[in-house]
Amino acid sequence: MPGDSQNSKLSGLSSRVKHHSKLVEFYRETDTNEVIKKSDMFHGMEFYIVNVDETIANKPYLESRIVEHGGRRVQNLMETTTHIIAATMTFKVRTLV
Repeated sequence: MPGDSQNSKLSGLSSRVKHHSKLVEFYRETDTNEVIKKSDMFHGMEFYIVNVDETIANKPYLESRIVEHGGRRVQNLMETTTHIIAATMTFKVRTLV
């Protein structure tokens, strides 16, 4: 059928868009305006989250805990970054440490 090829292409595109959307979501900064500061345990520390194990904690949760305890979180590694968080030792993590 002529439409089958088109449907197959659209199905593949939909799958790629969903995957791309998940990637973009991971790099989006968490809104922590409502987070109430509980301590200064992370005062003076800046955290860069490379990857997470979603079965343990997701990135927004970790970012909220960092802010809650007086730390800063960044979306890109900077010279001021003091800590890197990674659940999996990937090529990217190896190049950073």
